Amino acid sequence: MPNVVGTVVKLLIASLIVGIILSWMDLDALGFLRWIGHSFQDIVAFFGEFARWALGPILIGKARGR
Repeated sequence: MPNVVGTVVKLLIASLIVGIILSWMDLDALGFLRWIGHSFQDIVAFFGEFARWALGPILIGKARGR
């Protein structure tokens, strides 16, 4: 059991440090999660546009290869 208590204390200290850093940066947890969500959406959109751009030449190359 002492190992569990130590782990809980470490998690509480880490949470406190992260909370202090986020408040220093004038961010809240919800805003941070929204930022991550928007970044993920941007990454997905980038790969979607890349696939759309690359699909035409790939299909043309495949058709010429026959």
